[in-house]
Amino acid sequence: KEFEKRMYVYNYRLFDRYDRKVATLAVLADDRAKWRPESFGYELFGCEVRLKFPHVKLLDYKKQEKQLAESQNPFAIVVLAYLKTRATVKAPRRRFQWKLRVFKLLYERGYAKEDILELTRFLDWIMVLPKDMEHRFKEAVFQYEEERKMRYVTSFERIGLEKGLQQGL
Repeated sequence: KEFEKRMYVYNYRLFDRYDRKVATLAVLADDRAKWRPESFGYELFGCEVRLKFPHVKLLDYKKQEKQLAESQNPFAIVVLAYLKTRATVKAPRRRFQWKLRVFKLLYERGYAKEDILELTRFLDWIMVLPKDMEHRFKEAVFQYEEERKMRYVTSFERIGLEKGLQQGL
C-alpha cells in the first residue's frame, strides 16, 4: 500500500539522517505483471517534490532461467529461487527438487562457506517444504556435502576396502 510514497519516505529519511546522496532502487517481487511503480511526487503552491526510481521486476526473468542457473552472480541464484518458489506453490515434490538443485548450484559456483550458509537460509525462508520433505531435504544436503568431501578412491583401494570388510564380517 502506498509503495511509491514509502520509497520517497525511505529516501528522504536516509538523506536526512546521514546527509548523503541516496540512490533508491526497487526490486519488485509481486505477481502483478503490469504494476511497475517508478516515481512519487506532489505539487503544492508552486513547490514541487519528485522522486523517480529505477525498478526491476523479478517476473521479467522467467524466460531467463537457464542463464540464471549458469550465472556466477549470487543474485541470479536468488532470482532463480524466487521464480521456482512461485512456480511450485502447489507442487511440493517439484519444489523439493528445485530447492535441492538450487542448493547444489551454490556449491558448483564455488561460493565461500559463509555465502552458502546465508543463501541457504534464504532458500529455507522462501522455499518452504512440508515437514517430511524438509527432513528428506536435510538428508539429501548432508549426503551431497559428504560426497563432495570424499576424495576419489582407486579401484585398488576399493578392492582392499572390500577385502577388509569381508574379513571383518
